[in-house]
Amino acid sequence: MAFAVALTAIVSSLAAPATATADDISPNIIGGHRATQVYEGMASLQYDVPDRGIKDWHTCGAVLVERGWAVTNAHCVTDPPASTAAGTAFLGDSTTAAIPVAQKQFHLSIGATDRNGGVRARVTQIIPHKEWDWGTTPGPTYDAAMLKLDHQVELQPFEIAIGEPRPGTRIRLLGWGLTAPDGSGTVPQFLQELDTTVLPKDRCAGTPDGLPITALELCTDNPGGTAGICYGDSGGPAIAKIDRRWHLVGTASRLTGDYCGDGPGIYTAESSKELRTWVYDVMYGKVTAPKPPAHGEPELTLPYEPGQAEFDLAG
Repeated sequence: MAFAVALTAIVSSLAAPATATADDISPNIIGGHRATQVYEGMASLQYDVPDRGIKDWHTCGAVLVERGWAVTNAHCVTDPPASTAAGTAFLGDSTTAAIPVAQKQFHLSIGATDRNGGVRARVTQIIPHKEWDWGTTPGPTYDAAMLKLDHQVELQPFEIAIGEPRPGTRIRLLGWGLTAPDGSGTVPQFLQELDTTVLPKDRCAGTPDGLPITALELCTDNPGGTAGICYGDSGGPAIAKIDRRWHLVGTASRLTGDYCGDGPGIYTAESSKELRTWVYDVMYGKVTAPKPPAHGEPELTLPYEPGQAEFDLAG
């Protein structure tokens, strides 16, 4: 696997049998452990493809940032470009054909450590960042997308931190990604977590496939040289505790090593000023979906005002 391999469970899902269920895949953070608490804003992004017999297929994580909105990574909910090196690298598998997003019926399972539990909400709109292009052009990668839900859920969203965390800041990674570096193992039913730190960006630079870390991204450590994120962890959060509360700082985007846990991970920095502003602009209706709104969408109401939590100390 090259540096820019996306962390969705797409490698497994593309090879799904005609009667696949969520239990056929192998999603878990490498070297992590079962979550020590319930995170109400944590979600499993799943889809059904009735024509292929696929139901409740976990593909990525997602983060509730308002009671009717969640954020994930754009590569989880968009089709890769045909016959491009960047697209192939993100997918991590050039031998199978992707299931088109148009065939997938997305929903979230929110607020439970059991990825099959929690509150279920249907995704009615997908709004990728307008600059997202699978890393085919220079500049920031913008691997982020907003998901509008079919109803307001009675769960506590994650507040987005203000500003990117400094190197040395302690963070926690959450996800249902693969447990073994080679992609083997059994399906983790329960959410996994891994405590680590933010690294200087140059620790994620100079990768062999030509898609290094860019602006608006975070470099996260792989403790012991063996622990980190893997397929199925995409879209899941990196969180930091500020004023005794967990805040969102980023969502899992891609790897830097030859296999999972072999190198640091790269996260989209939703806590950066530009992306944080974009998230709130989407929720306030200043950024619209490329397609007409789906029928029966809930009215947008924000349950809280954006907080003032900021990073002031590393470590």
